[in-house]
Amino acid sequence: MSAVEAVDHRHLMGHWTTGVSLVTTLADGEPHGCTLNALSSLSLEPPSLIVCLGQETRTLAAIRRSGRFAVNVLAADQAPLSRLFANRALTTAERFAAVPHDRTHGVPVIDGCVATAVCEVLSEQPIHDHVVVVGRVAHATVGTSARPLVFFRGGFI
Repeated sequence: MSAVEAVDHRHLMGHWTTGVSLVTTLADGEPHGCTLNALSSLSLEPPSLIVCLGQETRTLAAIRRSGRFAVNVLAADQAPLSRLFANRALTTAERFAAVPHDRTHGVPVIDGCVATAVCEVLSEQPIHDHVVVVGRVAHATVGTSARPLVFFRGGFI
C-alpha cells in the first residue's frame, strides 16, 4: 500500500477537531515557544504527556537545552496568540514582547489559559520530520473556565 500525498493527509487531519496550545520553555535566559496541536495525555502514573515538534524548530532546540517545557492550553479568545506563535518570521523576543506571562515554575506560563502543564523531559523519539517529546507533568494548573480554542477544517471554531 502506498502513502497518501502530504496535501491529502493535511486535508484528512483537518477533519480531526483539536485543541490549540502554546509550548513554551526558557533556555539560556530567553523564552521560546510555538503553537502546537499535537498533544496527548500519555499516562496517569506517572502523570505524563507527549508533544510533537518539528525537528528543525527553535522551540525543540530550546527544550533540549532546558529539559523543561510548559503546555499552555489556549482559551477561545486567545486565537491571536496562536497566530503570533505560529509566525516563523518573528523572533523569540517579538513573540513574547506583548504576551502576559510569568516564570514561576522556571518556564514561561501564559496568562489567561484554560489550563497549563509544566513538564520535565523524560525522553524523545525522532519520527520522520518530527520529534515526540515525553514530559512528566511536574505542575498543573486549571485556569479560567473559558471555552478552549478549537481548530477544525483549517480554522478556529
